Amino acid sequence: MQKIEQQILRPDERIQLAWRQGRLPHFSGIVAGDGRMVVMDESVVMTTQGEAQHYVAPVCESWLDSFEDLSGQYVEITGLVPLLPLEAGAEAICGEGAMGNEGFVAMLSHGLLRWAAFFTTSNPFYKLRLGQSDKLIATSTHEVEWRFPLDEPWRVEVDARDTMR
Repeated sequence: MQKIEQQILRPDERIQLAWRQGRLPHFSGIVAGDGRMVVMDESVVMTTQGEAQHYVAPVCESWLDSFEDLSGQYVEITGLVPLLPLEAGAEAICGEGAMGNEGFVAMLSHGLLRWAAFFTTSNPFYKLRLGQSDKLIATSTHEVEWRFPLDEPWRVEVDARDTMR
């Protein structure tokens, strides 16, 4: 997948409208403001010490058209933090989905959705900060840090430590 540009040249009105209505496509992965999607595999494995380890990896690239033809299910989301100012005209937010196990992280550019990451096993994200190397760091309610590169959020890195016991 190509990097997500700072300025959205061709915003997909369907995803922009869904975002303004507080909804995202109900799937695990990344949706870009132009309608591109990266489906992500996600799993949680319990170690013998009782710690949960999260694993995420890109599976395939698709488009909103295909998603709407096959599933078309959207989920209600709620932001849990104020907007975090980033570079010129950019902001980020994180929060939860409708179920207790879902979380999202999103980046906006000049008021438009640039990209949003949604995961079903992450738990809600309740802390957000900009880290080194232009990575957006979101902390889940399991106290796990997820590090999203601003221009390639599908290359997310997840801290393996988890306090869930």
